[in-house]
Amino acid sequence: MIPKGRSLTAGKTALFALLLMLTPAGGLLAQSSRIDQAILDEPNQKTREVSTDELKRILASKSAVVLDTRPHREFAMSHIPGAQNVAPKPGIPVSMYVSDVREVERLVNGDKGKPLVLYCNGPFCGKSKRLSEELLAAGFTNVRRYQLGIPVWRLSSGSPRSSSMASGMCSSTTGPQCSAMPGTQRSSTRAASPVLETFPRAWWSRGKTSVR
Repeated sequence: MIPKGRSLTAGKTALFALLLMLTPAGGLLAQSSRIDQAILDEPNQKTREVSTDELKRILASKSAVVLDTRPHREFAMSHIPGAQNVAPKPGIPVSMYVSDVREVERLVNGDKGKPLVLYCNGPFCGKSKRLSEELLAAGFTNVRRYQLGIPVWRLSSGSPRSSSMASGMCSSTTGPQCSAMPGTQRSSTRAASPVLETFPRAWWSRGKTSVR
């Protein structure tokens, strides 16, 4: 086990990331010569995945709304530049966190055909999957997931946008906690440096455990 807080070189961090993602977890990482072209490619999924390369093109062209499906505190610490965040579904326990479909609908002005790309904390994170299923049930027709999420984006593209930038990315539907911005002074360097912050604890402790 790597000691907590110990910084690793970029090469060691990348290798560690690849080993973690290649651990079987109900699905296999789609074979690719480049990590930025890979997808998790799990069986029996209702929504299509996009690769890191695809997400970069989507962000550059602004051809879809990119939604960070994590709680706002995590979004405020760091997120993919251009992503937006909405309030959680009311009455849901933290262990089954999911964004509020009604807030997503408000964000896109009721256009259920608007292209959406969802992401969260990586291959074993269930938040984007839960939201994608609820969006489909609500009649949204163009929902995709960047299932590799924040860890692979960080590996491929550098650190996500730090919290100091997050104030400009909060949507009008995020709720009153958006203005409070808990932890907004945390730097992107600190967030991205220790590998144990980059990857959820369940990844390196058990490998197959789903991060909710």
